Amino acid sequence: MHRFLYLFVVCMLHVSTVAWAQKTAGCSFEIDGTLLDLSTGEPLEGASVYLQEQNLQALCDEDGNFIFHNLCKGSYTLSFFHVGSLKKDTIIALEQRKTKINISVQQDASHQEELIVTGERHDTLTPHASHASLTGINLDLAKSTSLGEGLKSLPGVYAQQSGVNTYKPVIQGLSGNRILIFNNGVRQEGQQWGTDHAPEIDPLVADEIQVIKGAESVRYGSDALGGVILIKPAPLIDRGLKTEVYLSGTSVNRGGTASAKMDWAPSFIRNFSTRIQGSIKQGGNYKTPRYYLNNTGIREYNFSVAARKEFRRLSIDFYYSQFNTETGIFAGSHIGNLTDVKRALETDEPLTPQSFSYDIGRPYQHIEHELAKGELSYRLGKGQRLSVEVTRQYNYRAEYDSHRAASAAPGLEFKITTHTATLNWKHRISSRIKGDVGVNGLYQENTVAGRIFIPNFINNTIGVYWLEKLKWNRWNWEAGIRYDVRNLKAYFNKSGVIADSSYQYHNYSASLGGSYAITDHQQWNLLLSRAFRSPAVNELFSHGLHHGVAAIENGNAQLIPEVAYNVSTSYCIEKPNLRVELNLYANYIENYIYLHPSQELELTVYGAFPSFQYSQTNALLLGGDLSLRYDLLKKIQLTCKISSLSGEDLNNGSPLIYMPPTRIEPSVSYLFKNTGLLHEPTLSITSTLMFKKENAPTDGDYSPPPNGYALLGLQASTKVKAGQTWITTGLKVNNMLNTVYRDYLDRFRYYHDAPGIGVQLFVKIPLTLID
Repeated sequence: MHRFLYLFVVCMLHVSTVAWAQKTAGCSFEIDGTLLDLSTGEPLEGASVYLQEQNLQALCDEDGNFIFHNLCKGSYTLSFFHVGSLKKDTIIALEQRKTKINISVQQDASHQEELIVTGERHDTLTPHASHASLTGINLDLAKSTSLGEGLKSLPGVYAQQSGVNTYKPVIQGLSGNRILIFNNGVRQEGQQWGTDHAPEIDPLVADEIQVIKGAESVRYGSDALGGVILIKPAPLIDRGLKTEVYLSGTSVNRGGTASAKMDWAPSFIRNFSTRIQGSIKQGGNYKTPRYYLNNTGIREYNFSVAARKEFRRLSIDFYYSQFNTETGIFAGSHIGNLTDVKRALETDEPLTPQSFSYDIGRPYQHIEHELAKGELSYRLGKGQRLSVEVTRQYNYRAEYDSHRAASAAPGLEFKITTHTATLNWKHRISSRIKGDVGVNGLYQENTVAGRIFIPNFINNTIGVYWLEKLKWNRWNWEAGIRYDVRNLKAYFNKSGVIADSSYQYHNYSASLGGSYAITDHQQWNLLLSRAFRSPAVNELFSHGLHHGVAAIENGNAQLIPEVAYNVSTSYCIEKPNLRVELNLYANYIENYIYLHPSQELELTVYGAFPSFQYSQTNALLLGGDLSLRYDLLKKIQLTCKISSLSGEDLNNGSPLIYMPPTRIEPSVSYLFKNTGLLHEPTLSITSTLMFKKENAPTDGDYSPPPNGYALLGLQASTKVKAGQTWITTGLKVNNMLNTVYRDYLDRFRYYHDAPGIGVQLFVKIPLTLID
């Protein structure tokens, strides 16, 4: 704790010394509203709310709540649409940082002109202090990167890497199968083992990316020991025809991204809307401060379509997406003999040629992911809703070894198909109590061709859950319990005879959380939870070369499920010019599964590689996240984020390997005056101070933890008026001083430096064709 306080003081001193710099204050006002039926007082779930001046739309949740972020001070016109009612307009004067409104509309067709706005208040706190979101300009800048890389800007979130193209999110020290990702409400399923198997999700589909830190196993699934990531597209429009084009370019790999989407709600089909979206991305070899990284190019092609039809009580939703990518694997990580591997681990520069190219040669990966979702939702009245959701996901991964001819077939192929079904009943017992009861099931088949790294398998899982929420004065309580049963059958070819091994895992998860509004500006949260996670297939059975991480990995068939006991508490104070959020957590995990170096280099027919082994221990993770924001003189905004944690192997009395180092991120921002042409022009200077991982294991790794580093960045954005359209454009400079460094959580830090200075520019052009 004393170290955490020390970091707090360091952060505040840094903010004080850079306060003179011009920086982007940004528009961070919010409208937080609730839409109700005037006659019944019931929330109007699924209603659409339009913010006319910004051409933004929000969809009301089951409680009728909606929110608009990143607004500037001023007056705004809100329009409301719901099945069976006409358009309703009201004007809101946004004077405070947070404005809360309650809006009641008459659903009776004979009184459709009635609209009542009541209960306006200011500076209300967010209901979940352990949640963090990526929205607005920060999301726009992250859309040309990968999901894991973009989330690194949030407090408590890191990225586990296998080179420059593959990032997996790390939340409070946990990653991989302990983090659940939901894409448009669907749990992402694919070849999820290994740091090279990043989420096959296009960030360009998102209007908001929300990170829930801490165990959320009851609500989302038994595996969510570390947290949950929600990819939320914008709600479908209720009228007109609108398009949006997004273009981005980056200098560090001479890459480019282009995306377009079209929303259409045809007037000749009542209460029907649809969206089509597509994106392409291409980049070449990355440039570090000292050399190029050979064979690190990327090509990506993505597509999605969504549709919704509403009736009086019934709504039907459909969603389909495709993700396709080819990713080069750094050529200097696949080395032919033990002598050269040792040289590569000891030298500062790669042994492979260094030049720029868009070509992707062996070794590389080809990945395809399909997702299809259908949902029926029926409103039962009085806050109750019954929904049925079915999904299908197909994931294909082909890995091409470097030792084969360019025309040869892949050395390894995975094909995994996942079917899920969920039945959920949302209910409201009273105005103070509401909840969810449901059951979900999963059926999954995986087949492997080529050399065997993991076996073929079939996975069946079923879970039931029950959650209740209680509002009482200044208290908000939530309690839930869940029970899951998983059956896993793996198939092995032993001397031409197919044998199988069956495993069954079952256990319960439970949580109890409460939040207390100390004042209108202060809130305290507490969460207690128990969760469990079954061993993944790669942890049990992996054997041999893990192609994407350039390592030999060996599983352990004797592994048993993890059981985690988590306690976290947070305190938040929010005023018009000040926001402070402190989150502390302790996570005790019985039978913690981890991958550790075997301290040996292995020579195979594919080359020479480091080797790793899966093991178990009892572990304790302690940490905290601190986020500060202070508005100085209305135009200058000072911010600072701190994340620090320690992980201990309790059985062996040593630190856990691959725990994130301490990180401090101070920044200062300046908001310029609006002009006739420019709106919300901002300029920001950012910095990242990453400490050296001092409490890493003293032996066993193939390379010691790299030194700490300090990075300086620049960010600017504005909206430019072109006719009646406001075009958003932004510029970001990463590693502005071209600092040479390596990141502890990057498995390829053994072989090369991190990227050097990179300039990113994007433009987003919205256009309303039919209003």
